[in-house]
Amino acid sequence: MIFMKKKSLIVLVLAVAMALIMFLTACDLLENFLAGILPCSDCEERPCACYNDLRFRLIKGYESYAIVGMGTVTKKHLTIAPTYLGLPITDIEWSAFGFNDTLVSITLPSTIAIIRPNAFFRSNVLRRIEVDEDNPHFSSQDGVLYNKDKTELVLAPPAGIKGNFAIPDTVTSIGDFAFNGCVGLTSIEIPSGVTSIGNSAFQDCINLVSLELPSGITQIEPYTFDFCESLTSITIPSSVTHIGLSAFYGNTSLTSVIFEENSQLMEIDALAFYRCVNLKDMAIPSGVTRIGSSTFEYCVSLTNIVIPSSVTNIGWSAFEGCTGLTSIMIPSSVTEIGLWAFAGCYSLTSVLFEERGQFSYIHIMSYAFKDCISLTIYISEGDYLDYYQGWNLLNSNGDKVPVVFV
Repeated sequence: MIFMKKKSLIVLVLAVAMALIMFLTACDLLENFLAGILPCSDCEERPCACYNDLRFRLIKGYESYAIVGMGTVTKKHLTIAPTYLGLPITDIEWSAFGFNDTLVSITLPSTIAIIRPNAFFRSNVLRRIEVDEDNPHFSSQDGVLYNKDKTELVLAPPAGIKGNFAIPDTVTSIGDFAFNGCVGLTSIEIPSGVTSIGNSAFQDCINLVSLELPSGITQIEPYTFDFCESLTSITIPSSVTHIGLSAFYGNTSLTSVIFEENSQLMEIDALAFYRCVNLKDMAIPSGVTRIGSSTFEYCVSLTNIVIPSSVTNIGWSAFEGCTGLTSIMIPSSVTEIGLWAFAGCYSLTSVLFEERGQFSYIHIMSYAFKDCISLTIYISEGDYLDYYQGWNLLNSNGDKVPVVFV
């Protein structure tokens, strides 16, 4: 009998608890419904909900929310509230406002502390970004987003930049994706105090004609000037030590790359000058040790290239399709020439290997000179063909590239 009473009591407690949970859930759903908040069926991360066309995610720690997307937004002018369900909105996630052709202006609340670099990627009609003056992390000037003390230019709205743009003298760094897709930008004035230009900062600025890089920068990050199709020339400051992946990829109007004297450049990464079809000549600075894969691939107007004696590695397809090259000298420092390194250079008539010495070795990978139909290779009399893996010196028809001892 006592057991039955205890069992009934447990069932009653569970029933009351379940009823309470259902009541609270119903109240929450009702509150959300009245507020216009609906669960998102397409949210990849949980918990996630939609409110006023925005999608939110509860941040780890359950103390604030991040904006993760726009849902079916149709608003041209958007003001973000500082809170959502009683918690502050602190983050704007990767591509949260990306690929949007509606949003013209946005006002950020005082609570926003983190904005991911490509949060507004391909927001093609965005003209202004405003920030609540009480925000301790960000500020706005003429519709451009900066950090609070204006030492970093965070983001220029793609449709809000026209013609020449002068970056304020307070700025020392230009953020990742800062001017990405600013198709109206034609020239830019960068203060001498800038020491850092971020990844993809000027990517797809297709009408950018001229700029002067400040002497304090040490790296040109990946994709920095990717597809700047109107850029005609660039001077690389002597302080730069590294040119990153695809840094000048597809700059079809680029004719001249000048390196300042006493250049500290050590590495040119893969695809750095890929398809710069009007680039005519380049003297790679002494100190560079590696020319990355496809660095100058399809630079069809390139007629003269000087490889310094510091280079040890010429990457895969580094000069593939450089149909304007007629001759080149390989310094004795080079220990490896990659697959297809000079493939398709059908105007190349002469490759001279600098004297290496009897016990020196170079690894030439397969088809390094494929389809170099007019080529003769010249090797110092004191060297031996075996050290050059002659079986790799083949054209696509199986004929060996002629080798002459000099």
